[in-house]
Amino acid sequence: MFKKFVRVLTVVVIFAMLFSNISFAISDKKPELTPSQKQMIREQIQNQKDFYKTIKTVEKHVKRNGDGTLEIKGTPKVKKEYLDTIKTNMAEINKLIKEGVLETDNNLRVYSNENYIQKGNLRNNKDNYVDYDVFFEDIEKAERTLDINIGNKTVSVGINGNAVYADSYSPPVGLYAYWWGWELALDEYATQILVKGLNAGAGASAIVAACSAAGIITAGAAVPAAIISAVLWFGGGYIDLIDYIGGNKGVYFRSYFYVTTPYIWYRS
Repeated sequence: MFKKFVRVLTVVVIFAMLFSNISFAISDKKPELTPSQKQMIREQIQNQKDFYKTIKTVEKHVKRNGDGTLEIKGTPKVKKEYLDTIKTNMAEINKLIKEGVLETDNNLRVYSNENYIQKGNLRNNKDNYVDYDVFFEDIEKAERTLDINIGNKTVSVGINGNAVYADSYSPPVGLYAYWWGWELALDEYATQILVKGLNAGAGASAIVAACSAAGIITAGAAVPAAIISAVLWFGGGYIDLIDYIGGNKGVYFRSYFYVTTPYIWYRS
């Protein structure tokens, strides 16, 4: 009777693994965020809250020109440093529009040329546009996470049809251009390539290698300077720690030619 029960239980467990997601905790002795790191993240989070409000205000003043470039009309009532940052970002976006790397529509959406960028908001796949709001949704969650004793991390595994699928996390993997700046989201595999490369002193080459590993850019395509400066600002050790506390699902960066610090958080 007992053996029969074990066989039935085994079948049930296997069936559940095949058709559902499983989350389980594993112990790890990696360090948690230090007080100084928590303070740095809190400052970043506040910057992001302010910047998001600024984007929404300035967006009402953004107009699209006949050649597809973008322009801020009038003087939005926002902090000068944020407005100067956005204008600098927009100048870089306009440069890439003129070079044919990016294009825009009347809704101020920015699309990438698939000959340069293969994952992101692509001009040949406009129906699957990822709005920038998706990248700001986790700000409150990030703030709450700082007050939690991380302890054991949680690893989520999905199994379907005998194959492990690794990436249904948000934000989706890709390099995204918006009228105000850039977002870069990396899966776990690419994140670890980035971390190892940065720790080995590879610098910008590590960022290109990570983007290539994630299938984000084509061979020989350039990674925007704003993205490179943001990633290098954090360094491999800190990126690895943020990835770790998120359960090793990858990370994303919010980047621009900034007067405040860039932003990194884990995908979820």
